Amino acid sequence: GARATYHARVRAILDEIEEGRGPVYLELDGVRLDSVLELYLDAWPIAASRVGLALASGRARLKLEVLQPHITGSHALPGVWASSKLESSIPRLFVVGDALGAVPFKHIGGALASARIAAESVVEALSEAGCDGDDSSIEASVQEVLELLRFESRGFSPLELKRDLWNAMERLVGGVSMGLRTSAKSLNLAVGMLHELDEKLALSRARDMLELVELLELRDRLTVALLHVKHMLAREETRWPGAYIREDRPRSSPSWKVFVNSRVSKWPYLEIRLVPVEGSSREHQGSF
Repeated sequence: GARATYHARVRAILDEIEEGRGPVYLELDGVRLDSVLELYLDAWPIAASRVGLALASGRARLKLEVLQPHITGSHALPGVWASSKLESSIPRLFVVGDALGAVPFKHIGGALASARIAAESVVEALSEAGCDGDDSSIEASVQEVLELLRFESRGFSPLELKRDLWNAMERLVGGVSMGLRTSAKSLNLAVGMLHELDEKLALSRARDMLELVELLELRDRLTVALLHVKHMLAREETRWPGAYIREDRPRSSPSWKVFVNSRVSKWPYLEIRLVPVEGSSREHQGSF
């Protein structure tokens, strides 16, 4: 009902199914189209599109299902530490949307707002520093990307690697099929699998431009997944039980009201620091 906690609402669908009362339906009587737009901007683009289509077709109810991508980053509110101008601790690197840490409702409305702030900050930074580019560094970046392009088949395909990444995150990092549950043992197994995937990715080459894009996306996804899992390991509690549950640490604790900050010392190894929420500034200080 209206007084239910956020966590209870998030877990409601899974709980109903696990306890044998599924499937779960949403009654559409009284739902207005303007509320669908609000749902879209707040956080739920897929849900909003399904509700909108159901209303347009005159359906009385909609079956609810739990869907999950490779990495449920926003569930634990992780991301890059940024200033109020959305500049990271690396000068001139700006972050928005899901990449932005500790910011709820960052899917659509929040992502649009943060993108505008970051764009204005980029323009300001360029006007202050000048826009002269380094052609040699640009050329080096282009060559690095083109090295991944080989028109003969070689290594593991992007499809194989995407499937392996999904399996690791779904089965070991609190996926839907596991009831959003995980543990230190599962997370450590996931770290090992992700390291193996990193080695496979280094041997992979693209046969065409489409596979090249997929390999570049996989490289980023794998980096984010590994960082995400290591942060979940560092936080030894269940802070958001509606998003994922640490079965070996089922409760939250006041002592864990901290930010879990990290810095890559030598990839893929992290230095992790716990920063108390109380008394800490949301503005990063440019250092770890």
